[in-house]
Amino acid sequence: GSANQFFKNSTTAGILTHSSMVELTSGNIGIGITNPDGLLTIKGNSDEVSTPSIRLLDGTDTREVSITNTAGDFVVSTHGTDDAIHGRIKIFESGIIDLDTGGASGTVTNRLRIDSDGAVFFKGTSDGTKGTINLESQDPFIRLYDTNGTADRRKWDIRLIGAGGFEELDFRTINDANNSFISRMQIEYGGDVNISDGNLRVANGHGIDFSATSDASGS
Repeated sequence: GSANQFFKNSTTAGILTHSSMVELTSGNIGIGITNPDGLLTIKGNSDEVSTPSIRLLDGTDTREVSITNTAGDFVVSTHGTDDAIHGRIKIFESGIIDLDTGGASGTVTNRLRIDSDGAVFFKGTSDGTKGTINLESQDPFIRLYDTNGTADRRKWDIRLIGAGGFEELDFRTINDANNSFISRMQIEYGGDVNISDGNLRVANGHGIDFSATSDASGS
């Protein structure tokens, strides 16, 4: 025939009239479907908690990971030793991507979302030990790039320099070829502000307050 069929055994006697798995001559395999259009196609009433499309176990380890299609959304979840979701990555059919965390409580909270237009939302907590976003590396910096900006004038870096003798937050510009860097302003760890290239401009009608709380001796 055109396919190999693997039938379920009845709990009484005989064979059920529908197959649980088929293999087409093309090599495509279907579980719960007779006309699989992928190398492996799984169809069934699945959900992301108790009946996922695929459940993965690692040897004798009883902790579980699942992969499933939930109403057109792709879901990868960790479950520990129960069905409750401990962590989840969800790609919505609309194109949105969510990263949810929660742990053994079984209640997950969205921490990161990437909208279908590419906008990113960070929703983590912060305290004195960590921020909502944390960059940890040697010479960490954030690059801002206006793709609609003027050539060679559309990139800025906000850079932390922690090396001895510097200890400052540096604002610099970069050309499009990424081989010319000009430091424009620095905020030193001690609080001093340096403008290394350019002038300080104050809008008309405004000024700079030079009032001080100490005398000439600095006390």
